[in-house]
Amino acid sequence: MSPRIKKWLQALGFLLIIYATIPLGRPIADFLKERIPFNQFVNIAYVLAVANAFIFLLCKFRIKKVSTYFLLSILIGIYMYFAGYMRIPIEKIHFLEYGFLAFLIFRALKVDMPNVLAYILTFVIAGALGWMEEGLQALTPGRYYDPRDILFNIIGSFMGILVTCCVNREMKSST
Repeated sequence: MSPRIKKWLQALGFLLIIYATIPLGRPIADFLKERIPFNQFVNIAYVLAVANAFIFLLCKFRIKKVSTYFLLSILIGIYMYFAGYMRIPIEKIHFLEYGFLAFLIFRALKVDMPNVLAYILTFVIAGALGWMEEGLQALTPGRYYDPRDILFNIIGSFMGILVTCCVNREMKSST
């Protein structure tokens, strides 16, 4: 299987997981809310996911430049700001999902184009997919269309692009 197809299948597979959870997300959240302190659980999971992702990036890519550490620290701060700003726990999950989806889309696009164009197209595609998710939610019983969620999906995508850009910048300078 070609690298292009493999990377697109990874992005598509993750997108399908996101879309498949649309009818399941609310019932699962309601179930958990009855049994555990759900908001605190999501907050802790969010912080752990962000921290682990950044630790993974630092270790995997052996980041050496102080400026990259600085930029990644700023991005961690922004992720934490949004963790406090978003009032609905599921929004936090989507914020991270769309950041990771943007990373996967970028990987697939950069096979065929320069990074700058891949960043721009990633933003457009991930934003459109986030908007489509809200449209699907409008058609799903028990779910609703919220323009604010579209904004969080787009910002999450943009954050994923910024993290990807930082890592690519580091990798480019080390070669």
